[in-house]
Amino acid sequence: MKKTIGIIGLVGLFLISFLVFLYLTFPYEVLKETVSVELSGKTGYNIQIGELKPRLPLGIQAMNVHIDLKDGAKGLHFNKVIADISIFSLFIGSISTELELDSGGGQLDLEIDISISDLIAGTPFPNDVTLEAKRFPIDDLISFALNTAEDGSNSMVGLLKNIGLSAKLDGTAAIDLNKNNPTQSSGAINLKLNDALLILSNPMVGLEDQAFKKAEIRAKVESGRVVIDKTSQFISNDLDIGFGGRVDLKSNLAQSQLNLEASIKLGGEIQKVFGWVIGSATKDPARDSECTIRVNGLMSQPNTTIF
Repeated sequence: MKKTIGIIGLVGLFLISFLVFLYLTFPYEVLKETVSVELSGKTGYNIQIGELKPRLPLGIQAMNVHIDLKDGAKGLHFNKVIADISIFSLFIGSISTELELDSGGGQLDLEIDISISDLIAGTPFPNDVTLEAKRFPIDDLISFALNTAEDGSNSMVGLLKNIGLSAKLDGTAAIDLNKNNPTQSSGAINLKLNDALLILSNPMVGLEDQAFKKAEIRAKVESGRVVIDKTSQFISNDLDIGFGGRVDLKSNLAQSQLNLEASIKLGGEIQKVFGWVIGSATKDPARDSECTIRVNGLMSQPNTTIF
C-alpha cells in the first residue's frame, strides 16, 4: 500500500514538474505576437506588446503595452501589465483575478472575485471588487474614452474632445457584493484626484485652465444601499460640482432604484461662455450659473430631470 502511494506521489510530482517546465519554457515571444494580432483584430485598435513572460504561480506579465487608435489618435501606454490568478480561490470554488497596471510612475491594482459556478452557468457576477490606486495618471484614459466615443449627433462629445483632464488617481474602493441577497452587500469607495487640472486652453475653447482645489468621490455600501457622501465634490475657481444620493440594490440589478443628484455651479469666464448650456437644459434662458441634475427610477429605465 505504501509502495503504491509512493508511486502515485512520484507520478504526481512528475506531472506537476512537467507542467511547470512547460509553463516556464513556453514560447511566449510567439504567443505575444499572436495575442497582439488577435486582440487588434477583435477590438479594432492597434495593440503592441513589448515583452511577455510568465509570473509564478499562475500569472503573466506584459511590458510596454501600447493600445493605439487606428486613426493615429492618442492611445494608452502601460509600462507594465500583470495578471495573476489566486490558487487558493480555486480551492473554494471561485476565480480571483488581480490586474496591476503601471503607467507614468503610478500604479492601479484591480482584483475581481467571480464564482466558478456562475461562470459555468454563463452568468458571471463579481462577489468582490477591490481597487487601489497610487498616483495613477488618468489623462490618457480620459482622452482614449472620448476619442473612442461616437460623436453622432451628440455635440457634447465633440465639445469634451476639446477639453482635457489631467490628474493622478489615489485611493481605494472595496465592495463585497451578494447577488442572492443585495441587502448583505457592503463596502466603501474613497477616491481622490490629485493635481487635477481641467484643460480649457485649447484654441477651440480658449479659456483659462481650472486647477481643482478638491476632487473627491466618497461613498459607502451598507445593507444593500450605495450612499454617495455629500463631501463628494469637484471644486475649482470657476466650477463647483457636487454629488449626492443613493442606489438601492435589488437581486435583479436592472430593478435597482436610483435616486441621484449632481449640482453644478459656474462662475467667471466659464459662466460667460457656457452659461447658455444651463439655460438651454433647464428651459430657462435667464439661468446661466447653476442647475441640478436628478436621476431617479429603475436602473434599466432611469429618468433624468434638470432644474
